[in-house]
Amino acid sequence: MMEALAQLNRFGCLVVEIEGLGDGPRFRLAECAGGLWMEDLRPDPNDFPEMTESTWSHFIVGVMRDFPQHIFSLEAHVTHPAPLHRARNEALWKVPVTFAGDRNAIRINPGWTQVQIQPESRCVFGVLTERGSALLQELENSKTLRGRIEAMILPILHTGAVSAERIAAKLGVSRQTL
Repeated sequence: MMEALAQLNRFGCLVVEIEGLGDGPRFRLAECAGGLWMEDLRPDPNDFPEMTESTWSHFIVGVMRDFPQHIFSLEAHVTHPAPLHRARNEALWKVPVTFAGDRNAIRINPGWTQVQIQPESRCVFGVLTERGSALLQELENSKTLRGRIEAMILPILHTGAVSAERIAAKLGVSRQTL
C-alpha cells in the first residue's frame, strides 16, 4: 500500500487537473493525535470542499469494496463546516466524521501500510507506469516557454495563421522578446 500511495502522489496530477492543488505530494501519512493519519495537503481545501468529500468517499468506500477483509479508515476529519448532507457522508463512510476540523485527514488502521496488493499483471503495471511517466514529462515540458508556444501553435498550424506577432501577443510579450 505504501507503493500505491507513492504512485498516487506521483501520478495524481494526471488524474485531477485543477488550480490550487499545489506542488509536491498531495497526500502524506503522519503520526499525530494518537494515530496514523493520511492527510490531504491541498493548500486551500475549503475553496473546493466537494473535492475533499469526493476524495474521502473514493478512499473510504473504495477500500471497503475492494478490500472487505481489511479495516482501512477509523475516522475522518474535514476542514469545512458540516454540509446539509452530513448524515449521508457519515452513513456512506461508516466512520465518525469531524467537520470544521484542523485538517483534512483520515485516521487509518496502522496495519494498512503492510497490506500487500498485487497487480493483476506486473507487465501491465509496467506499461501503465511507463505511459504515466511519459505523460508527466509532457506535462513538465508544457510548462516551459517552448511548451507553451508549441501548445499555441499546434492547434492552428494547419490554418497557416501562425506568426511570431500573433504568438507574442498571446503570450503578452513583444515579438523581439519572443
